[in-house]
Amino acid sequence: ELMQLLKKKDEEIVDLMSRLRYSQADFHNLQRMSKLEKQKAQTYAVTALAKSLLTTLDNLHMALHSIPDSILDVSKTASSAAKKPDPEFFTPSTHTSLKQLHEGVMLTRNSLLQALKSHGVEPFDAKGEAFDPNFHEALFEVPVTDEMEGKVVEVMKGGYKIGDRVLRAAQVGVGK
Repeated sequence: ELMQLLKKKDEEIVDLMSRLRYSQADFHNLQRMSKLEKQKAQTYAVTALAKSLLTTLDNLHMALHSIPDSILDVSKTASSAAKKPDPEFFTPSTHTSLKQLHEGVMLTRNSLLQALKSHGVEPFDAKGEAFDPNFHEALFEVPVTDEMEGKVVEVMKGGYKIGDRVLRAAQVGVGK
């Protein structure tokens, strides 16, 4: 009778040890998963803010490219009569002001890009790459030679990633 009781208690001990090991394994898995979730939350916490700032970056980019290089570079303006701006509007002080404005917009854009990069947001270049719907949004097709077919020919808006996720797909023209 004591042997049966002892055998029953041994079986209970084995069962309890097994449950303990499963509980410990579950606890370690929970700790690991919590740690991964915390890392993801830290990495992607700025997603909404970053998405809203991309429009500002696009506007700064358009502002920078709205002024022709020939106007910003005095030597090009002086040597190129065909591209020379209207002399009534384009005085030396206007040129200086326009150049300073351009530099200020460039510094602002670079500062914003740097701030986003410090939070894991990175632009990616799409021009010349094979079209990939995971990274590119095709807006139009462009007739091209065979070697450029299926590749990104023109980028209308740049793409951005945060961590390993696409924050915004690049808006592109694809060769056909």
